[in-house]
Amino acid sequence: MFSQPFFEDRVTQYKNRYRETENPDGSFTHERVEGEIIQQGTPHNQTIMNTLGNGIQDSHMAQAVLAFWMYHNSKTVSTVEADLQAKTEALEQAISENAETADFGMTDLNDAIRIISFGNLQQQRQNEANDALMAAEALGELQEITLTNNQRFPFNSTVDSPRTVALSQVRKNLFYSIEAIVISHEGMVGDVQFSDKALNGFKISFTGSGTSVTLAVRVKGGMT
Repeated sequence: MFSQPFFEDRVTQYKNRYRETENPDGSFTHERVEGEIIQQGTPHNQTIMNTLGNGIQDSHMAQAVLAFWMYHNSKTVSTVEADLQAKTEALEQAISENAETADFGMTDLNDAIRIISFGNLQQQRQNEANDALMAAEALGELQEITLTNNQRFPFNSTVDSPRTVALSQVRKNLFYSIEAIVISHEGMVGDVQFSDKALNGFKISFTGSGTSVTLAVRVKGGMT
């Protein structure tokens, strides 16, 4: 679920006040002179912007999944209901034409019960499959992955030999997203990189000089 960030303006005693210092090369350095900081404000950085971007992406993905689920379920339910209705009408017609034969009526009645039970079971299985599809598309799957770098700076063994991550549910296409959040690390992480996307997995590495990093990796989409 997207957690909406709430923004605050930065409020200081002085606005647009700077201290100017001339550098040896003739350029100037401007340093803010804000005085008392009344309200810290919300920083404008990568973390905040990525949070907003993920929220927008999740919203569009959820709308697409919901539209697909409603369209698919409406067709499935309509098909099953039409099939059961046709079989029920045919059964009622047969029973009315052969009312004098009790055994025939009981046999057809048992057949009707089996048909309805089978139809209900098929619909239940279809609903369960659709629910699993929606979960994989919108919620995705979450894995905790630890990457280990066995080389010294400036080299990184995970870049040369990325780790292969297997997906618990095979995707139907490659239009799935991968997000990674650093849980813990030893040394600098740098960038987390994904490569060689396939329907059943992908490869992951990090570019920093650290010896290890543990990531929470979420995969969403690719199921419609």
